[in-house]
Order: sequence, then C-alpha cells, then structure tokens
Amino acid sequence: MPPVEFRYRRETARGETVFRPVARVFLQRDEKGVLLYPYIDSGADVTLIPRSVGEALGLTLGNAAVEELAGIGEGKIAVTFETVKMSIGEVTFDCRVGWSLIEEVPLLLGRRDVFDRFAVLFREWERTVIFTPRSDVR
Repeated sequence: MPPVEFRYRRETARGETVFRPVARVFLQRDEKGVLLYPYIDSGADVTLIPRSVGEALGLTLGNAAVEELAGIGEGKIAVTFETVKMSIGEVTFDCRVGWSLIEEVPLLLGRRDVFDRFAVLFREWERTVIFTPRSDVR
C-alpha cells in the first residue's frame, strides 16, 4: 500500500502564524462514519474524540466504564474507551479511542493502535507528515 502524506495546517495562536500536523482519517462504527482532521500528536497515548464525534458515531454511555484522562490542558477529563474502525489512506483497522464526555477537547490522533501500523515521518522543514503502512500489518 502506498504512503499517505499530510500537509500541516496553518493556524493562528497567540497572534502568530503556526503550522500544525493534521491527518485525514475516517472513523466508522456500525453504519455510521465521520471524516475527521485531527492533530497528529506523537505525545498522546490514545486518539481523543470530543462528545459530538462519539455521538455522530452512535456511541452511548450505557454501561461503559468512565475513566479520567490526564495530560489534556491543566486538568483531567472524563472519557470512555471505545473501539471503532479507523481508516488512514487504504489501511483500515480497529482503533481504541478515548471518547470525551465533554465537547471542549482537541481532536487528537494518538499512538495506540495507529503508530504500530505505520512508519510515521514528521518532515518539519516541508510541513508534512508521511504515514507509510507496514507491509506485515493489516
């Protein structure tokens, strides 16, 4: 399968122009799916989605265990861990995501279930990230 290249997104932070790495991913659960552009965060243990994204995928609290996730801003947030299908380029796989019970969280593409399927190369000088699928993992 061919590599997938993502361009950094231009944003403004504290009055300055910054470029941040974002990916194009498709999440699916049952018959519901959403196309997303999360920040690629090599420091995030898990992919994090806000409440509205989980609801769009049909996630419900039900009997799910609510856990606290730290490292997002200054505090902790309540999440449940859910498994969804994720597609990056031509690669589709099961991915465990942290579904935030609040909306005010960044959309993050974390390492778990993602970085072990790809060689991830940040080319900061070109403002690109290249995801090369491993040939031995499907």
